[in-house]
Amino acid sequence: MGVFRTKVDEAKQCKAQLQQAIANCEAEFVDICAILGEKPLHFDHKISGSLKKELEIIIPQLEVMKKRKIERKDQLFSVLDQLQSLSTEISRSLEDNLYKMVVEETDLSLKRLEELHRQLLEYQDEKLQTFASALLEMWNLMGTTMEEQKKYQNVTSRIATSKYEITETNILSIDLLNDVEAEVSKLEQLKSIKLKEILLKKKLELEEVCRQSHMVTEILSAAEYLNEAIESGAVDPACLLEKIELQIARAKEEALSRKDILEKIEKCLSRRILARGDDNRYTAGRGAHITLKRAQKVRVLEWWKH
Repeated sequence: MGVFRTKVDEAKQCKAQLQQAIANCEAEFVDICAILGEKPLHFDHKISGSLKKELEIIIPQLEVMKKRKIERKDQLFSVLDQLQSLSTEISRSLEDNLYKMVVEETDLSLKRLEELHRQLLEYQDEKLQTFASALLEMWNLMGTTMEEQKKYQNVTSRIATSKYEITETNILSIDLLNDVEAEVSKLEQLKSIKLKEILLKKKLELEEVCRQSHMVTEILSAAEYLNEAIESGAVDPACLLEKIELQIARAKEEALSRKDILEKIEKCLSRRILARGDDNRYTAGRGAHITLKRAQKVRVLEWWKH
């Protein structure tokens, strides 16, 4: 009798343990479904038959859900990392609680993932728009041929395209963004060299305008400032170019205001030069006449002596 009771107690205990394990698995399964934003499956206990068989059916399904939860977290972290990086580059803010939401597993739903993907596309689009504008600006400055521009026409065409009109596959892919960023970086280096050449030409133009208008002080100060700024690289070349073009415009405006005065001065100088020339011719003619008279007197005296 004692052995029989022991076996009955063990059977009851085993049944209770199986029921508790099944309940725990079902509860965890429901929790994961809620976290993933999905409706939980309904387990029919009558179909499986024994508790052991029922547990054997539930455990693999639970493992699948656990794996899906881990994959979803990885997907969310991946998107959040990209958003964090892009938000810094384009000066956009990112919600502080997003990482906490994933870590604490409060919302790992597909809906949340899709929302973050849309936000990522928006950030990528904004970054690509910035690159496209930079490419067009530098192409214009560098005189890049249409043939050389073809490779990135799908990028520059996005300036006039809404983010909701994206039709080309992978137009906002990470690889494309990295490729365009590398191209922009390369052109930035060439742009610096080109701007230095343009600045030196503009400096000469400024000096010439000042020289023609007799603005000696302006020539020296502008040339000295530009030489120091260009060589040191302390000033942004584009900003410096804008400043020197403004100086050239002001110098030309000043030259126009001085034009009448300069013309009057030149006319006055011309008259003085002409007058001086007439005086010289008169003096030279009078001197020759006196010399001739003296020579005639000498010949007459010589004749009388003989």
